[in-house]
Amino acid sequence: MKAKEIVKYGAEVLTKKIELLNKKELDENLTKGIKDLKNTLSETKTGIGLAAPQIGLSLPVFITMDFEEMAKKESTDKLYKAYINPEIIEKSKECISSSEGCLSVPGIPPIHIYRPNKIKVKYLNEEYKEIEEELFAEFGCVFQHEYDHLQGKLIIDHLKKTKRKEIEKKLKKNNFNNEKSIINKKSTKRKMD
Repeated sequence: MKAKEIVKYGAEVLTKKIELLNKKELDENLTKGIKDLKNTLSETKTGIGLAAPQIGLSLPVFITMDFEEMAKKESTDKLYKAYINPEIIEKSKECISSSEGCLSVPGIPPIHIYRPNKIKVKYLNEEYKEIEEELFAEFGCVFQHEYDHLQGKLIIDHLKKTKRKEIEKKLKKNNFNNEKSIINKKSTKRKMD
């Protein structure tokens, strides 16, 4: 299956909050969306997560690389974990600094974002089984980054107003505020998505 184009900064779909699906809405569109996310993320050289809005879909789902499963299988093949209808139900007061990039906001250096060090999350897996788990440190930050996309937030939304305006100006100058753009396969920085 062919990879989808990654939607870039400036596209309206990246600013919309995505509503959760009810049980009747868990259908083949969602299954196809997850496959599209996996195919697209597998084509990137640097991405470790990708949310549905980043490929133009208004679905409450994102995927991340499944490092735990890869370690269990001692595999170098990319394995992915899908989070359907994800929710953050608890956050620790203790925060850590996370250095984050984003496939939808290319051409800028990683941004340091303070995020809760520990979160408790709830989501459906690909078999539509409800899962609750605690995520710590980097795994929690990756989840929160992708979850932000479902809330209509980008990494630059975490910046102070003056720094954000400076980056937005650079993005507009580099013509990244178009509706869609092709994946930059030559990038070497690790990106959350």
